[in-house]
Amino acid sequence: LLAVGQGHDNYPNGGYSTITSIKYNTVALTSINTATVNPDPSWFRSSVYYMVAPSSGANTIEVVLSATANTAGGGAVSYTGTKQTGQPDAQNVATSTTGTTQSVDVTTSDDSSWVVAVFMDNGQDPTPGQTQRWEVVSGTGEAGQDTDGPKTPSGVQTMSWTTVSNAFWIVNGASFAPVTGVVSGAGLKRKIIIIE
Repeated sequence: LLAVGQGHDNYPNGGYSTITSIKYNTVALTSINTATVNPDPSWFRSSVYYMVAPSSGANTIEVVLSATANTAGGGAVSYTGTKQTGQPDAQNVATSTTGTTQSVDVTTSDDSSWVVAVFMDNGQDPTPGQTQRWEVVSGTGEAGQDTDGPKTPSGVQTMSWTTVSNAFWIVNGASFAPVTGVVSGAGLKRKIIIIE
């Protein structure tokens, strides 16, 4: 299973860019969730996508945005041993326009699920409370993706980051369940290209 995260902002451009297409090796990915926070005069967006049984090898993930973004970043993590249907196991999103803690609770249903979370904030360099897989800092924004697992027993898993000053932020989380036993292979990365 391939879990892809993407974040972008449009400060100070004043537009509202969306993802018009996201593909892995020319095949469209499935959306889990997209969320936006709108602190005037800008906005920030975070999205999570996935693909079951992606082709192996060094393939490219291509993200096409509807308009130019001030900051845009993305990355991916591969997992082996996941269920091929019924994914994601769970998902949740949290947003805020203030605060030094960025967090989302994802309540897993299946034992030994892995939790992934994608954050987007206004460049406050958050410190992760879990394993960071990638991070992009550019312009006025910052995006990243972290993982934690396997979650045993199933239940609430909090994905969180702390910042040194107030930030507006989005955290978009999802979990992926194993066929049996434990999901493995987290941390394999793919090349991602963002087209504006």
